[in-house]
Amino acid sequence: MTFPETNTVVVTDTASSVHRVARIAAALDMAGPQEIMEVVRLKYASANSLSGQIVQIMQRGQIQSRLRRTPMPSQTLPDAPRLVADDRTNSVIVAGRQSDVDMVKELIAKLDVERPVEAGYIHVMPLEHAQAKEVEKAVSTALGRITGPAGPDNREPFHVTSDEGTNSLIVVAEPQDYKLVEEMVTKLDIVREQVLIEFQIVEASTSVLSELGFDWSTLDQASANSVRGFGATNLGPRVEAASGDLEGLGVGLWKGTSGAPQIGAILKALEKNSAVNILSTPHVLTSNHQEAQITVADNVPYVSQSRVTELDPATPTAIRTFAFKDVGIELTVRPHVSGTGLVRMEVEASFSKLIEGTTGLGSETPTTAQRKAKTTISIMSGATVVIGGLMRDDKDKVVKKVPLLGDLPLIGVLFRATKVNTQKTNLLLFITPRVLADRDSLDAMTEYKKQEQADKELGARP
Repeated sequence: MTFPETNTVVVTDTASSVHRVARIAAALDMAGPQEIMEVVRLKYASANSLSGQIVQIMQRGQIQSRLRRTPMPSQTLPDAPRLVADDRTNSVIVAGRQSDVDMVKELIAKLDVERPVEAGYIHVMPLEHAQAKEVEKAVSTALGRITGPAGPDNREPFHVTSDEGTNSLIVVAEPQDYKLVEEMVTKLDIVREQVLIEFQIVEASTSVLSELGFDWSTLDQASANSVRGFGATNLGPRVEAASGDLEGLGVGLWKGTSGAPQIGAILKALEKNSAVNILSTPHVLTSNHQEAQITVADNVPYVSQSRVTELDPATPTAIRTFAFKDVGIELTVRPHVSGTGLVRMEVEASFSKLIEGTTGLGSETPTTAQRKAKTTISIMSGATVVIGGLMRDDKDKVVKKVPLLGDLPLIGVLFRATKVNTQKTNLLLFITPRVLADRDSLDAMTEYKKQEQADKELGARP
């Protein structure tokens, strides 16, 4: 029996049993360890977070050692030190046996350290070669498919943001996610090859012009007391002969009376052949996988809208709205360089020009001829390939004649003029890509182009 009032244990049994219990009681009735209390100030860690972590560590160790299965409170453990966090002073109050307090202080000393850089959640990654905006899009898309919306192991999702001002990536992620991002960015942030693309545009045209015409006129002058007849045709040869612009063969006949010409006629026959080679050699330098565009054109205005005001019918005012169109050469190319030196190019070329005869200084609706080519080719660096071969065949025939007389057989040729213009145009586009992998290649190509330009200027001098 126990008597709490006197802190006494009464044992009733045989003498031998009483002596055995007395010896056991004497062995257990000893002074126990005294509890102490200490306040540990923290420098880097949070008192509330760190105290919870230490309690969890000691709880798990005690459960494993004693094989307990019943849940325990997170902050109170039997026979374990008690920890209280003080957020105001960022301190941990530890109460318990000396050995337990020393063990807690040792854990705090090991955990209360400055956070390593690689263990942070916010990282800034400056890029040297690639563009931050493009890398951000690629990394976010790839890792989003790998980790899913919430990341692996139910971790918080990461965020990748680009800063175009410093060409850097701001990565907010856990250390294991950041390692994956860092590995991807290292492989993407590499030096890109430069590609110099040389174009040679050759336009070979053959023009055949045939003209055959006949003009006549009466040159008789009437006297004061007589009536005379007169007549003339104006199909071209007579006006050109009078102005001195007659081309080809001109044969004239006239009959005179008393020293003055009376009837005159002129025959014109012309056939003209011309072949013109127009050579244009634009060059453009771009990075690998980057689109480049070069335009050599004239900005031609044309009337897109016209109306006449009706405020004053006697003096109407015409209001015109003009638009502008580029007429010339437009080239767009995107190169893709492989490791073997093979260059795959996506080429889009557009060639336009004003049609002569339908466009002038006073023309409000110019007519343009346009040719386009769009293709993808693959050639080795330094090789030349031709794309195109756009053949165009134009034939214009203009007949001027006197009604009825020009249709008469045999003599109808005396009253008409015929002009036939045949033009054939063949457009060829030659492309030569040159891969410049390093700075030495760029410097060598620059010197080569300088020398080439100097040679051209020297050859052009008289």
